[in-house]
Amino acid sequence: MPWMTFAEVRKGHSCQRVRDRLDESFPNVDDSKAFMNFDPLMHLVAEGVLSLSCLKSVLMMRLERQRGAGMFLKTCFRHLLILCVLLKAQVCPAAHLEDPHSSPVIHWQNGDFLHGQLVSADAEQIRWNSPLFETPIALHPLSLKEVRFPRQHPRPMGDFRIRTIFGDILHGPIHASDRDGLVIKHGRLGEVFVAYPHLYSVARTTFPMELADGGRFEDWLVALGGPVQNMSYRIYQTGALAAAFHPENLKASSLMHSGQFASSYFDLGLFQSEGGDVVVFEGDLDIQEAGIQTFQARCDGVGILFVDGKSCLEGFGDTVAGADLELSAGPHRLKLIYAHGGQRPDLRVWWSGVGFRNRSLVGTNRASGWHQDMLGHAHTYNNRSALFRPVDLPSNYEMEIELAGFSRPHFVLALTRNETVAEKASSFRLETLGQELMLHYSGRQESVMMMHENTSELCLRMTFDRDEGSLRFFHGNGKRIKEFEGLPLPAGPLGIYVRNAGESLTVRRCKVRSLLKSEAQTQSKASPVITFAESSSTMQQSEISPQAKFRGGGPDASVDVMADDLLRLDFPNHSLQVPDSEAWWCFGDGEQFYGDLVSMSDDHALLDVGFSDQASKLRTEGLTQLSFLHSPNLYVARQEARDKLDHPLARMRGRLVSGQTGAHPGWQPVGASKASGLRLNQATHIKVHRDHVAPSPSWDPKDFPSKIFTQKGDCFAARIDGLRDAQLIFESPFLTQQGIHIEQVQAIELHHVVPALNSETVSKAPAFMIQAIIDRQNGDSRTVEEMIQPLLDQSAYENPRDWTHLLIARNGDVLKGRWVEMNATHLIFATRVREQRFDRANIAGCIQVQSSKKEKPPEATQAMGLLLADGTQFFWEPQRTSVTDWYGDSPIYGQARVPFQRVMEITAGKRRLEHGLADYRSWIRSGFQSPDD
Repeated sequence: MPWMTFAEVRKGHSCQRVRDRLDESFPNVDDSKAFMNFDPLMHLVAEGVLSLSCLKSVLMMRLERQRGAGMFLKTCFRHLLILCVLLKAQVCPAAHLEDPHSSPVIHWQNGDFLHGQLVSADAEQIRWNSPLFETPIALHPLSLKEVRFPRQHPRPMGDFRIRTIFGDILHGPIHASDRDGLVIKHGRLGEVFVAYPHLYSVARTTFPMELADGGRFEDWLVALGGPVQNMSYRIYQTGALAAAFHPENLKASSLMHSGQFASSYFDLGLFQSEGGDVVVFEGDLDIQEAGIQTFQARCDGVGILFVDGKSCLEGFGDTVAGADLELSAGPHRLKLIYAHGGQRPDLRVWWSGVGFRNRSLVGTNRASGWHQDMLGHAHTYNNRSALFRPVDLPSNYEMEIELAGFSRPHFVLALTRNETVAEKASSFRLETLGQELMLHYSGRQESVMMMHENTSELCLRMTFDRDEGSLRFFHGNGKRIKEFEGLPLPAGPLGIYVRNAGESLTVRRCKVRSLLKSEAQTQSKASPVITFAESSSTMQQSEISPQAKFRGGGPDASVDVMADDLLRLDFPNHSLQVPDSEAWWCFGDGEQFYGDLVSMSDDHALLDVGFSDQASKLRTEGLTQLSFLHSPNLYVARQEARDKLDHPLARMRGRLVSGQTGAHPGWQPVGASKASGLRLNQATHIKVHRDHVAPSPSWDPKDFPSKIFTQKGDCFAARIDGLRDAQLIFESPFLTQQGIHIEQVQAIELHHVVPALNSETVSKAPAFMIQAIIDRQNGDSRTVEEMIQPLLDQSAYENPRDWTHLLIARNGDVLKGRWVEMNATHLIFATRVREQRFDRANIAGCIQVQSSKKEKPPEATQAMGLLLADGTQFFWEPQRTSVTDWYGDSPIYGQARVPFQRVMEITAGKRRLEHGLADYRSWIRSGFQSPDD
């Protein structure tokens, strides 16, 4: 049984649950070696999801079971064990995040990100703890784009939705009022006072006689453009063969998944993604013209098609079945049951009607593009798919919408039967045309209003009176825009259709309520204008006392209204302002605040908001995103921050810095005041920009003219002195050890012929060496494989001890044999015929083709890989850094020293080596690439 996951602990499992998992993980408490592996517990403690008291309780209960013999030793061991655990928990750095997507993450404007945990923040810096760094890093807030937190999207709480002229949105009951403003009993700010001049609108979160609410993403159905409207699907796992399928097999216990779309095809992709063996589609088919409708179908298993509840095609299979039906114009209900035959699902359904033939009802839906934003609203960057919300419209109703876009919302909003007819010429809809909002109806169009430039949101309220044919438009604060008379207004079972027609669109609010004739407004020219109902029996009861009264109507007039009767407060003389705050605080229940950050801890933040003269203490529970509105555009990398770091929890531009304490260097991200030490214990890749690398090596290339390539992937410059007793003797500018066993060498380059290397080509250097020699020969067009393959295909030498190497001359000749000995001037190479003596000046290099010993598969290594500017690459365990050098230890070469300014790339973390293969034939075929690739 695996250890308890972080998500399970976050869901509130008790200590007993932790104890049970501990019993499963460590069944034998006497096995101290196994029991001392406290990494799962330490991760939980370090992330704060398991308290030290709970951990102590778990360990005490576990150890108290061990009674009897050895009690004294066990008691001592128990106290020592708990002490070690508690001490480790106190000094344990941030644990590795099991699920990066469920953790907070910082984003920069250039797309960089870093997962971790917020430690603290103020106006000058954000302290951020990440498993990538030894200590928390300090970032300036205005250098960042946003901080995202795990999203939770509960429904808004509180009686009223209060919106200020600064863009803030609060939910809560009205606790008291006077001539100056309102006192809101707020869940996050506590008791807060908002003056009348700072208010834009106050409305109930849930209206009486509310017909539709589209303020949340889950309130909508996505329209995917298919012919079937209001489609739902259910996927079952019955276990029955298709030939023996019967609708009675569809039981609730076998239901695997279900969903619903505003429009869709019978898309088998939904079926295949969820598994199962039976899918049931249901939806409405809109018949445009009455007449004979023909349905045809075939499948690989068994299918049943119902039209208006009656079986039309029953039990169709691999032969085409058809039926003709006389159907009237309008929607007709379809139901399709399909049990596939066990292979790849194959279903075809065609529909022919008046004026068209063989229109497929089975197809692939287009991508939705709609998703839930940080406030829980529906949001999209896609201008093809739409949203749909069914609603039964009475004769008199009110519709309130708030739409937001990137620069200005561009959209189509229709009251229509379905997506098919939503944007036809006769449909009733609102549509933006440039800066103008147009009303379309019965093939005609009227101008409603002009939208200002750089207005990122539109707040509209519309009242429909079908009896009089009147349509009135208001701003979100009740200010009248325009009125139309004698219009054919939509009513009955219809729906709300919304499509994005611009760069982006967010549906923040969409409410429809039945409009009561008894509703009235105060007729004062001053703000606020009060809307209330005649009888409180139609109103939702609020959380405050029914005896509490609201006093409004302006400073010179007053109206006493019972709190339960209050419907809305409008401030038509007020207008929304462009926020000048530095931060935007978003919560999953739809609340938002614009305020400058003063300070911030784990659960509270102090910020300056526009509607309060004093800094407000905000409880940050439910915070989904903190955006910094004036952060710079960093898509053009700064000169001092052009190094790149890739990690499972981060992708950052910054600067690699030497001289940090510990074995690893430091990293200074964009916006950080100083560098922090890296913790390179996971798969990490760092690439240093060429402008930050020293242009010339710290040693003379003439002193080290050769290169050594090892089976482990190392590549370094050397001066090779000779080969004696299977030991290759050399000197290197970086390594202290001066010898290596010949079996560990993949190739040597006695004279430089290999072009400049990088981390992707260094392992293919022997192939480059051969290709470079071949390219030097005039008129020789042979490739590496054409030249070497005949030698490899020869089977004269079955014993691997007879030939192990390829000797490559500087004129391009290749000789197969065994490398015996080498000194400063000559090389002895044993061929099939005899041992031959060659002058080193005529030899370009030597490659090991196969080992005389039994080869082991490439090993996985945790060692860190370095690539230097001169092509040197080797793997080591770093020990310490200084301002100029980096020191480490290699299991093959011993101690090593690297000039820090020569480092081009760093690769850390466990990985499988892709070079050093025993079979050279496979290696040359699969791994060779030209130097220019």
